[in-house]
Amino acid sequence: MADFPLLNASANAAANEAPAPVGPLMPTQLAPGGAPIRHRLPGAEAADAGITLSQLTLAALWHVTAWPAALAEVEAALAERVDARPPTPGSWTPGADGAALVRTGPLAWLVLATAPEARAAAPQRLAGPPLDPSLGTALDLSHARTALLLAGPALGAVLARLVSVDTRPAAMAEGRAFTAPIHGHPVQWLARADGVALLLPRSFARGLTELTVETACPYGCDAG
Repeated sequence: MADFPLLNASANAAANEAPAPVGPLMPTQLAPGGAPIRHRLPGAEAADAGITLSQLTLAALWHVTAWPAALAEVEAALAERVDARPPTPGSWTPGADGAALVRTGPLAWLVLATAPEARAAAPQRLAGPPLDPSLGTALDLSHARTALLLAGPALGAVLARLVSVDTRPAAMAEGRAFTAPIHGHPVQWLARADGVALLLPRSFARGLTELTVETACPYGCDAG
């Protein structure tokens, strides 16, 4: 068989070269104790970011399921507890003290309170189960979820690469709520006036946050 020294030399040289960098990605961490996440493209200013990502504090998060016979009573009780109008399925409504009521199914709701600062106290009205046991069940998920807020002019483009749902502005109007997985992990999405909030399973929060930041990188990402 004929030998091709020049081709072989080129192949050997290429094999010995360090791989070219894939892109200007930087390590991202959810620091312990709710410390800010820091990530920015090298040389980019915060004002240039197409996406900003910040961590919200879940002061309270309850998953509530009503007994079928008590549906109307549970809906009224939760709306009164949160001080919000009852949301329709697939939507959420704001309440008092940063609280919100999310309708996740025919008999299910999320009752939550978020805050931008770490270690925020839960509103007194949500300090305990928001429902009488005779009407349904209430499960405390405040230590099982991590909340993030995505915002910026490239929000629609980034969301379209993360989830298989309609992410056009008309479909992502404030008040929309839906559940859609990221890499097989269930994530609750809440469309807000200032962006989209994500409720991530805490066990996978770091990996899902890194994936979200890497997806946003081509548009410029500032997280803090």
